[in-house]
Amino acid sequence: MRTLQFEQYYAQHSGVILKLSLSADGSRLASAGVDEKIVVWEMPAGKVIRTISVAEERYGTQRMTGVALSPDGKSVAVPGD
Repeated sequence: MRTLQFEQYYAQHSGVILKLSLSADGSRLASAGVDEKIVVWEMPAGKVIRTISVAEERYGTQRMTGVALSPDGKSVAVPGD
């Protein structure tokens, strides 16, 4: 199994990473940062599959408070306050 360095994840965000979520099957990892971006990774390769700008998707003044992946890693949920 390949071990990824934290710097690899951090480089995709322009600030602190708030939350990480791993799919139940271990195939996907999502990182959520204060930059209001969600980055979805293919595991264990560490390849970026998709970057989502939550700031562009949200309504009102809600702030992202986390991230969760579905068990198969194909859907992302982003709660706000």
